[in-house]
Amino acid sequence: MFQAGQAVLIDLPSFERRAPGDAVWRPYAQFVRTFLLPLLAHRLWGVPLADVFLNRRDGLEPEEVYAHCGYLTRLRPPVLNLVSVPTWLSRSSRKPATTLYEPRPTAPDKARFIVESLLGRLTRSLERLKPVRRGRTAWSDYMQTHSYRGEAFCGQGGLC
Repeated sequence: MFQAGQAVLIDLPSFERRAPGDAVWRPYAQFVRTFLLPLLAHRLWGVPLADVFLNRRDGLEPEEVYAHCGYLTRLRPPVLNLVSVPTWLSRSSRKPATTLYEPRPTAPDKARFIVESLLGRLTRSLERLKPVRRGRTAWSDYMQTHSYRGEAFCGQGGLC
């Protein structure tokens, strides 16, 4: 699938219908570990995203990022809500999880509002953590400087 010309991963086997009264978005922690924390590490310390995405299939854990943060950094957004608070809460709750998640019924309209609000916050976090283009690279002018004819890209029709 593509969105505005960019490839988008769609994990079809992971799709499941959310119960109307369930106010929890279950893949939240996985989304934070695999997208937001790598982007945060890239923003704070220049950690190459390719290294994280290639070598860390399950992303980064908040505790790992927390260990690299200074005291003041731990208190600033977005580190506070993505890294520090989850780390502090995991330390205070040392007992292992013994039961599977069971949703608490909530009014369907309220549950939908909560999930949509969470997804909105995640979208804004992604936008704020989007990598900043740092200037030109050897590939910046490739489409103008390459030696191929247009047909080489998309067959007889030329550039797509």
